[in-house]
Amino acid sequence: MLGVKPLEPGCRTIEVKPNLGSLSYAKGTVPTPYGPVSVEAHKDPSGKTVVDVKAPKGVKVAR
Repeated sequence: MLGVKPLEPGCRTIEVKPNLGSLSYAKGTVPTPYGPVSVEAHKDPSGKTVVDVKAPKGVKVAR
C-alpha cells in the first residue's frame, strides 16, 4: 500500500509510489539498515495522491 521498494542493495535507494486504492489516507514506516523510512500519503480534493517521505541520511528516495 505504501509502495516502498528497494532499488539498490542495502536500501541505499528506494522507490516510493503509494497505491491507496479506495483509501483516502495511509501512514507507516519501513525499516532500512540506516533507520526507518516514514511515509504518509493522502488524496487531495481532486483525487491526486500527495506523499510525504522522511528518510534517514544515507537513503535516497526516488518517486
